[in-house]
Parts: sequence; C-alpha cells; structure tokens
Amino acid sequence: MLGGWKFANLKDGSFAEFFHVNNAVGNLAPIPDGLSDEQAVYCSDMLSTGFVAAEHANIPIGGSVAIFSQGPVGMMATVGARLRGAGLVIGVESMPNRIALAKNYGCDVVVDFTKDDAVEAILKLTGCKGVDSSIEALGTSQTFAA
Repeated sequence: MLGGWKFANLKDGSFAEFFHVNNAVGNLAPIPDGLSDEQAVYCSDMLSTGFVAAEHANIPIGGSVAIFSQGPVGMMATVGARLRGAGLVIGVESMPNRIALAKNYGCDVVVDFTKDDAVEAILKLTGCKGVDSSIEALGTSQTFAA
C-alpha cells in the first residue's frame, strides 16, 4: 500500500539480507518474539489481504456479506467482516475442512456450491434481497464489490 510493489519491481534487493525500505515507519512493524517466521509471514500476507477486502467491500454494520472461497485469504476476509460488524456472513466453499474452519472463523452459513446453486442459496438466505457486499477471494486476485 505504501510502496511494497516497488520493492519487487523497481528496486533491487527485496530478498537480500539488507535493503532500503521506503517509508519504513508506515511499512514495517516489529515481530513479537513469540511469533514464528511462518506466523509473521501469514499475518503480513493473508491476514492483511483479507482485512482489506472487508474494508473495501464497505460492509454496513449489521449488513450481510457473501465471501466466495474460504481459503486463507477468504477466511481472513470472514474475520474482517465480523470485525467490521457484519450481521450475516455467508461463506461459499466446497471443501469439508474449509467449511468447518469457515464456521469457526465467523461464517453463519456456508453454501457448498457443488450441492446448491450459490446465488439461489444466498437469495433464499437473504429473503430474495441479496447481500449488501460480496468478496471473492479466489486465488491471488480479489474482487471487492458492494
């Protein structure tokens, strides 16, 4: 957000032992001693991407949201939706382990798109109104629609 793209595309050394960080105060945060490297990397990638998805979706307090795909980014979008005050969080996912995790992370309902038409199920859950916001967290690209 504050120039990270430039590290990999315009400046040499993004994976070097030492490199220059533009606007370091806004781009860096100390990693607590209790976190492993894997946990820290997860927080800087999937967590922040999912949270930004929830922010950009402009979910109204008490509103409804559908989050398509409950992989790591989608689950963090689910958490972000809850933190932003969503009243109804609908996940769309087909993998049983992800469905269970999605419910644990804050989905009220998870629609299995291999068993039900996701759009019809969402319309039924929302009284034919549809959701206030939707987030697609498929692969590495996200769509934030309100």
